[in-house]
Amino acid sequence: LLVDALQPGGSSLDLATISAQVTLPDGSEQEFAVGQRAPGRYSRDLSLPMPGAYAMTLTIVHDGEIQQRAIGYVQPIPAEYRMREDPLAAQELLTALAMTTGGSLRTTLLPDADPTSGIAEELPRPLWPWLLGTALVLWVSEIALRRRSW
Repeated sequence: LLVDALQPGGSSLDLATISAQVTLPDGSEQEFAVGQRAPGRYSRDLSLPMPGAYAMTLTIVHDGEIQQRAIGYVQPIPAEYRMREDPLAAQELLTALAMTTGGSLRTTLLPDADPTSGIAEELPRPLWPWLLGTALVLWVSEIALRRRSW
């Protein structure tokens, strides 16, 4: 957020207190201070959490005088998430991507697993407990053999 504060004659407005109230697209509000960076220039780094319309109200307090200004901003949806106008072009792009990378393109979705069917998916067993147990047995055996006098 960048605010250039000027007085009526065009000179910079310095040492003012500027606060901003932002209404997010979901209706929640956040308020924060905007700090001075140069003569007449106030700024604050913002991270807009979601796409949509934002309403901002800036309040400037200088020498007991209060001024407010309401502005709006629309954060667009990132390009990679936008719907294409032509679904066939997206299908062609996916097919080309699958062919280039050696993958395959599924034309049908897999049905959800039925929890009442009784078929449980077997999870892979971790190998580390067996290796740790074997290492522990070998270590204890090695210590026992060293202590035994031949």
